[in-house]
Amino acid sequence: KKHRLEQLTQEAYEETGGRSAKISLNTEDYKNLLLENPRPYHAFVLITAPGAVCDVCGPIGEAFDKAAMSHYMAGAVGEGEDDDDEPVFFVEMNAFHNRDLQRLHGFKSVPHLVHLHGGSKLKYRKSLREYQIASSEVYHQTKLEPPVGDILDWMNTKTGRHVEVYTTQQERVMHAIKIWCLILAAIGHIMRH
Repeated sequence: KKHRLEQLTQEAYEETGGRSAKISLNTEDYKNLLLENPRPYHAFVLITAPGAVCDVCGPIGEAFDKAAMSHYMAGAVGEGEDDDDEPVFFVEMNAFHNRDLQRLHGFKSVPHLVHLHGGSKLKYRKSLREYQIASSEVYHQTKLEPPVGDILDWMNTKTGRHVEVYTTQQERVMHAIKIWCLILAAIGHIMRH
């Protein structure tokens, strides 16, 4: 299972030209790879829907994408430097296209960001045919646009890692340009007065 997730993550990274490290699964693969034991890895799953039906899904989706890339660039996918480090995978599940997914967990809305791991306490309720995820394994979104740092802090408590926000070279250049523009505007303002 772990090797299949590693392969899918690498394919996602290559197919997007290095812009994404999250994978998508159908419900059967989700059950097989993420719900059934053993799970000697961490999986963060964003259960979401298209913007046309979920206007709050976009912001957490962007932060989730950034968290996935931060982990990927930190080497968290695959075997880590430390043998005790378990790999971390990021899965985005579209509940709109996988309608049985919400029933699988008893969710009545989206988005949901959940953590699945061998130590996760999933209760299978046979009468409802659903896997209940413990509240402690669900990210409780308190802001419409959750900062990626907040999501990474929550993820770090789950994995025991210390992954920080990864910024691309393009993002660093754009940030530097903004700072220079502000400096030039301030100088221009001072010189006029």
